[in-house]
Formats: sequence, C-alpha cells, structure tokens
Amino acid sequence: MSWPKEDRIVFACSRINANAKLCQEIKENLNSDLNWDYLLETAEDDGVISLLYRILKDFGNGLVPDRVGDILKRNYLETTARNFFIRFFLDISSRKYSPIVASPMFSGV
Repeated sequence: MSWPKEDRIVFACSRINANAKLCQEIKENLNSDLNWDYLLETAEDDGVISLLYRILKDFGNGLVPDRVGDILKRNYLETTARNFFIRFFLDISSRKYSPIVASPMFSGV
C-alpha cells in the first residue's frame, strides 16, 4: 500500500530536524500535483502544522503556494504566541508571591 504524497510530506515534516535525504524526498513530493487543502487538514488533525511550516518555509521557490504559506505562517505564529503566553503565565504563577494571583481580580473580591 502506497501513501498519498500529501501524507508522506506531513510524515516527513513531523520530525524536528530534516536531514538531506528527507529534504530531497519532501522536495520531490512538492514538485507534484498536490491537494493542498488535504495536506493542511491532515497536518492540523495530526497536530504537526507548526512543524510543517518550519520545514516547508525553506522550500519557497514557488513549490509552496502563497495561500498555503500564509496559512502555515499564521498558524505557526498563533501557536507560538499561545505557547509563549502559557509559559509566561505558568512561570509567574509558580512564584511564591505572584502579583497576578494576589490581585483583587483573581482573589474573588
């Protein structure tokens, strides 16, 4: 059974680092006719859309349509901002005296 090219791209981009062989495989699959909506949906469902962006942004050269690149970039930036906020809030709330948690807004006054 052969995987669709879109699934192969998502699987290959699911790694944090892509070696030269993997990049070549991704590039070969990008050169074919792809169902970009399916690829985006699959990456979103699998929770790897940010990784997909990190790998595919280096393959500019017209291999990734602008519309898809914009969607990937927006999702990546939203995820990064959300993760930064969560980390910041957890860091602040883990301190012995937290001005956020001690404020009247959070104390139920």
